[in-house]
Amino acid sequence: MAIYTFGSGTLWGVRTDIANATPVRFGALQEVSLEFSATNKTLYGQYQFPLAVARGTGKITGKAKFGQISGSLYAGLFFGITPATGQSTTSNNEAATVPSQASLTTSATTSAGSAVLTFTSTTGVSVGQTVSGTNIPTGASVLSFTSTTVTISGNVQTGGVASGATITFGPTFAPANSATFVGDLGVIYSATGLPLTKVASAPSQGQYAVNSSTGSYTFAAADAGTAVLVSYTYGIAATGQKIVVPNQLLGVQPVFQTTLETLYNGQNGLKKAVLTLNACVSSKLSAPTKQDDFSIPEMDFDAFADAAGNLFSWSFSEAS
Repeated sequence: MAIYTFGSGTLWGVRTDIANATPVRFGALQEVSLEFSATNKTLYGQYQFPLAVARGTGKITGKAKFGQISGSLYAGLFFGITPATGQSTTSNNEAATVPSQASLTTSATTSAGSAVLTFTSTTGVSVGQTVSGTNIPTGASVLSFTSTTVTISGNVQTGGVASGATITFGPTFAPANSATFVGDLGVIYSATGLPLTKVASAPSQGQYAVNSSTGSYTFAAADAGTAVLVSYTYGIAATGQKIVVPNQLLGVQPVFQTTLETLYNGQNGLKKAVLTLNACVSSKLSAPTKQDDFSIPEMDFDAFADAAGNLFSWSFSEAS
């Protein structure tokens, strides 16, 4: 008796070229297409149609379209590497106001290990401004301030800050994730959307400079008080996944087994077909985006015989 199957099914992949590989699921599977093909060789005599036909070389190809983005799937089945914990992410158009430069004199001593500086007035101070002065840690910025105190992002170093010391604020500011800053993605004016030009140092109006070590941005005095949008990449160490792909030698690729389950009438229904391709190598991974629609990555793969000489097994829940 024949059976029916309905929908895209469920697809798994598991590497067979390494020990104890963790299976991965093609999440939100949209479509799987498999093609079994072979070349036919024909023998002709004196007549129009062949006397014999023999099958020549064959191939098995597949394509899977799926909706869930998976670093484990990309890394393991296509690139053949193990993802690391952590990620590089972006801050896109983070709002900021270009600070003016202010030089203030402390009105009290700050001991080493403290992050609070004291002044008679904090006029000219803004959150995010960089802070510099004797025994101020490199890359420090303003976390918060009151009318007479400023809390900075690092503790004062050995020797402390004496009363009467000069502390400089800005015209540089540190964005929200400057502590794990990776790279600059540009600055634009909030009001007009026009980009500022990046320079190495000493920016003039319409320009900015970036310290790649501290993640701080410096602007021209003429742009003080101007609203800008800053974009950059930064790291997150404890969450997410990151894959770093080396340029490997030709002929190096991961080998994996795929299992496709298709069914009809429910997960535990009697109508089911299960196809396992014993050895596969992916030939293409695409990651398209589309306005007003979900991203649907695609992976193409070719199947071949495993070490035992077997190509695949195909099981059906009902026999004929």
